[in-house]
Amino acid sequence: GGGASLQEHAPVPMHLFVLRARPTHWVVDGRIAGSASLIFAGLAKAAKKTLLALHLANCVGRGWPWLGRATAKREVIFLGFEGGDEFLAMRSLEIGYVAPREDEMSELLSVGVGMEKYEWTIAEMRRRVEVGEKWPVLVIVDTLSQVLALRGVDENDNVKVTKFLQEHDVLAQKTGAVWFWIHHFG
Repeated sequence: GGGASLQEHAPVPMHLFVLRARPTHWVVDGRIAGSASLIFAGLAKAAKKTLLALHLANCVGRGWPWLGRATAKREVIFLGFEGGDEFLAMRSLEIGYVAPREDEMSELLSVGVGMEKYEWTIAEMRRRVEVGEKWPVLVIVDTLSQVLALRGVDENDNVKVTKFLQEHDVLAQKTGAVWFWIHHFG
């Protein structure tokens, strides 16, 4: 008596299991969920991760489809740590970025270069959490290793990196934001 039966520990049929899922609000339909943290990783300098991420930023900021999938228009902040202003401006032109027309609503895409812009974004997210305000922003950080280094976190220390990412994930869950980290394989 008293103990749990074997049946209580049996796997649950999939059709019942999925009923437990919380509703997903997609930023990119079926691919990027709101209130999440993602790492987009690839080989350094060869995979065109920055171009793909800038294209994502442009599409989400304007509500345009991305790679054939619908997007939910939302504010986007692209935080660059490699190459500086001119590099990001040139990459933006490479993805076909064009300024909005005067008759269009202002777009929701901002670009920041350097740690000050990252720190401002974190502070703003924390402020909004304190007052219970949502901020469904897509924050793209190019690259994770640069931020870790500037924050004094050894990217090879799994425990410290996990703690760092968990702190950002909590902010995403509480504000409705998405952290999209670009990472180069070492």
